Order: sequence, then C-alpha cells, then structure tokens
Amino acid sequence: MIPKIDIYNAAGSAVQDLASFGSRPLGGTSNPIEVQIWNDKSTTVTNEAVGTGDGVTDAFSLANGNLIPGSPCVVKVAGTTKTETTHYSLDRVTGIVTFTPGNIPTAGQAVTVSYHYGAGAATAASVYLLARRRQTFVASGASVTLAATPSRIYEVQINSAVTTDYTLTDKVVTFDPAPTPGDAILVIYEDESCNLQMLQVKSSGVVDPFTVGLSDDAQGSYLGIGGSAEVTDESVGVGDDATTVFSLLFPCVVEGTLVVKVDDVETEVTLDPVTGEIEFATAPADEAVITASYRYYRVRQIGAINPGCARLVQLRGHAPTTATLSRGEAHLEVWAV
Repeated sequence: MIPKIDIYNAAGSAVQDLASFGSRPLGGTSNPIEVQIWNDKSTTVTNEAVGTGDGVTDAFSLANGNLIPGSPCVVKVAGTTKTETTHYSLDRVTGIVTFTPGNIPTAGQAVTVSYHYGAGAATAASVYLLARRRQTFVASGASVTLAATPSRIYEVQINSAVTTDYTLTDKVVTFDPAPTPGDAILVIYEDESCNLQMLQVKSSGVVDPFTVGLSDDAQGSYLGIGGSAEVTDESVGVGDDATTVFSLLFPCVVEGTLVVKVDDVETEVTLDPVTGEIEFATAPADEAVITASYRYYRVRQIGAINPGCARLVQLRGHAPTTATLSRGEAHLEVWAV
C-alpha cells in the first residue's frame, strides 16, 4: 500500500486549497497558521457488536479491517475485557478476532470490540511540501481565463483526464476542440506567487495518538516553497553492467521534463517523480556515462509519517520586495511515498 496523506486544520477538519494570503506590504510576512499532515488518519469504533457466542464459533469479523498498527484494540466477552494472545488472536488486516481453545464465547455471550481503523496505508518514508497554483473551472466555451499570467503550466485536466489540446495567450487558455459545456477543468501552474516562493513552511511538531514513537523533526526556520528549477546534464552515475536503479540529485521532478542519456544517447527510463529515482530496463554497460536533464519543484522535506500519525506544519505568507501582484496565492500540496 502507498501512504494516504491528507491535510487537516488545527481543529481537525480536512481542508483543500488551503494557503491563500491577502495583500501584504512588500517585504511583509503574515502570522503563521498550523496544519496537520496526516498519514491514514484513523476512524474510531467503540463497542462494535460483532456477534454472540454459541460455544463453537471461534472467529468473529469486525465491520472494518486495516486496524492502525500500534493502536489499541479492546475485545470484550459478556462485558469482560479479554487479553490478546492469551484469549484471542487478532488479524489487523482482515479484522478477524479468533479466540483460542478454551476461551471460545459460550452460548449467549455478546462479543464487542473497540478499535481504530484506516485504509491500510504504508508509512510515508519520504514526505515533501510543495506549492503550485490550482484553478478549477466549469466549461462554458472554448477558453478559460486564469487569475494571473502563468510562467509555466504544469498540467491541464478535463474531467480528471490530462490534455495537451490547448494554447496559452497571456492569461487565457484556449482548448481545441472546445470542451463540452459543464466539463470540469483544472489548470495547475506557477506564477509570481510560486516563483518568488511566497509560501514559507516549517515542520513544528507531531501528533502520535498511539505512541508509536514518531520522532519530532521540528525545523528551526521557515523555508520558501514554490516554483521550479532546471537541471542540465546532471551526472547521475556510471554504468557497471549490473545496476539498473539510480537517483537524481533532486526529488519531486516535474513530469514530462526528464531526459536521460547514456553515453549521449537518449534512453527510456521509469521515473518515480517523488523521490527522483530512475530505473533502466537493462543495466547500462560498464563505464557508460549517465546524465539527466529535468525540472524539479522547489520543495521542503519533512520527516517520515507512520500510519495513524501526523506532523504539524506551520505556514506563512511572505511578500518579497520584488513582488508585483497585489495578491499572492499558492496551494499547499504534499507528495509522499
């Protein structure tokens, strides 16, 4: 399973398109806000009735599987709490409680279970914060007008499908053919807000509800995120006739920009855009020189996040003295594997 990352505000409510800050004096910085970056935030179930004993049945199924690793599970028979491994075993993936011989619930005894479950996500080992501009539209013609002139469009979607059938003139995106009226359009791009890194972030604490031991990587200073940068002919490594996996210097690669060459010959690879890891179908020959050119998002990495846990992140808006827009806006995103 992959991590399941969601952003919540300080009150614990899920949020989207979060980071929008109003006009600031040039050189000014807003007060920070704090959000929670959760990996597979759990749902709590209390005293779920899973069945009634008959003296024979030993296995009882919960309504949900994927119990959060490390979270408590309380199994009761006729109101008496039982002990895991002594009285029963628990399959946290399937959500099946199996009683051991001699501890099978007798006829008429009610079995209840309290537990915490999620989606079964894995630990988010590599977590990055980035900022891009995202605008949504409902199609009513052949074009849409963005809030600011983009310096780069990263992706355009119509009804969640990526399309390249458009042209850009100033702030106007024109489609050919025109989308059907009512279609959902998403444009992801960068403008001055992103390029000048007007959104600043830092990790500021953890939420570890089940005490799994999530270490606090609180960062001492804010770092601007947003925009992208270009790398040309980065030296990735030298072939040895055996190694197929290599790592780029920078993570969070802008998809569609990567060109990998082996001894100056362009070669196809599989890219993990989050980690910047590339994989060849066949290992490059011994002493073959591997280079890569690509764009990458300017991001900030925070610590790993276990399932059922969160890291706290502080955000603030900043208006550089070089800013020209009256309003800076960017949308916080989290990329994780």
